[in-house]
Amino acid sequence: MTQRGNHFLRPLISVLALACIAAGCATQGPWGPEPSAFEHGGSDRTSIFDAVPGRSALASGGTIPADRVDGDFPGGYNVAAGPHEALFVLGGVLGARNFSGLPYVSRVDAGSLERVWTTDLVTRRPAWSYPGLVGVLRDGGVVAVAGRSMVRLDARSGAITARTELPAGAAPDDTAYNGFIALHDGRLLAKSLHRPTGCRIDGFQAFLQCQGPQENSRLVLLDPVTLRVLQTVELSEPVGGRITSIRKGATDEIYIAGADNVFRFRYAGRRLTPDPAWGPIRYRENGETTGAAVTAFGPYVVVQTNASPSGDPVRLTVISRSNPNERYSVQPFATRRGARSFSPSKPTTDWANRRIYVVERFGGSVALDFSPGRGLRVAWSAPERSINFTALYGAPEDRLFVQTEIMEGDPPDNPLLYRADRIVFRNPSNGDVLAGTAPLAPAPGLNVTPGKAGVMWFLGVEGSLFRVAYARSTR
Repeated sequence: MTQRGNHFLRPLISVLALACIAAGCATQGPWGPEPSAFEHGGSDRTSIFDAVPGRSALASGGTIPADRVDGDFPGGYNVAAGPHEALFVLGGVLGARNFSGLPYVSRVDAGSLERVWTTDLVTRRPAWSYPGLVGVLRDGGVVAVAGRSMVRLDARSGAITARTELPAGAAPDDTAYNGFIALHDGRLLAKSLHRPTGCRIDGFQAFLQCQGPQENSRLVLLDPVTLRVLQTVELSEPVGGRITSIRKGATDEIYIAGADNVFRFRYAGRRLTPDPAWGPIRYRENGETTGAAVTAFGPYVVVQTNASPSGDPVRLTVISRSNPNERYSVQPFATRRGARSFSPSKPTTDWANRRIYVVERFGGSVALDFSPGRGLRVAWSAPERSINFTALYGAPEDRLFVQTEIMEGDPPDNPLLYRADRIVFRNPSNGDVLAGTAPLAPAPGLNVTPGKAGVMWFLGVEGSLFRVAYARSTR
């Protein structure tokens, strides 16, 4: 373990926290109490943050300022929030310019914007550096994954309190784990992905620049405190996107978008088992490419195609969780048939308002209304293009839709490359732009992460972290 910065506080794991994990503490949920303890708000990946200020709190229209945090976080991927104004940044996992260091987690004080500590997660850079995840669990522990290494850190000191090397495939140098979820009883579930054997390209670029077969992925169930591997399940397809969990009573439904099909597993009695009565369900057609993560949508789930570039339009499919034969499909950018298509981010879903939001690299943005028995129709569309995750802030009647807009430079050969992103705040009812920031650093494939008091955090891949005070009370 290597630590940098202020790490004078002693490592500590709370006895009460351990008791909470042992007992299940199901009523508290698996993640910490802060809105952005996990990258999409919860393991169901809706990207709804209803505990933060919504549309009525938005500052007056025009340009909302963004303050850059002093210091760089090179190769940064995601930000997670813990108690006492703690922010945790996972970095060193993207191909940032002039960065050849190790994957790390930094703690930043959200009030002073000062870095508290930085801990290197590994002693040797992974053969394949791929965006993993940092998250804050309900007991206050900080867990991160980078490459095949999963670590648990003490939130106060940055000390590593547990570590495990996750199972490799036949080619360990071509294996990485792109994040994890927490199940209702607090246990963790991670999923492997594999680049074509022999590829030497880091990050998501490996799937754009390397051709060839990929190994099938695996699910790995872990204890959240010791990180001991409890169960490993081999899947029948390669899985590029992340995994999703929806709680149903004492069971977690685990949804996985494979290369061609959506699968469901059940987690009950502390074991993972496949659910062949529900799937597999083929979700892509013709020249469409594989999808990103499945997203919960009330009694349904949503999956879309083209997480890697395609010549066919994005297809979005809604599937009933109780009746897999009840499905609805639409191509919201169908008028662009034959043009380039690329949408590596999952949709944002709002069951309370029966609406789904999709962004696309070349096609723009769209909101879709859903009605059981009738299917999907376009509510509004807009020209702003993006490949980043979108989010909804605020209560159901006061939603604020937050997305990024690509600020293009020269026409790119690589769809991940462009000049800058700016943040756009919309009225989700009609798509009207209410406010926005000036152009910021590019952040392809990243999140717009809310704080709890009308503040959001935006992490650019070259190492910049911005604080955006979007609500009136914070300005």
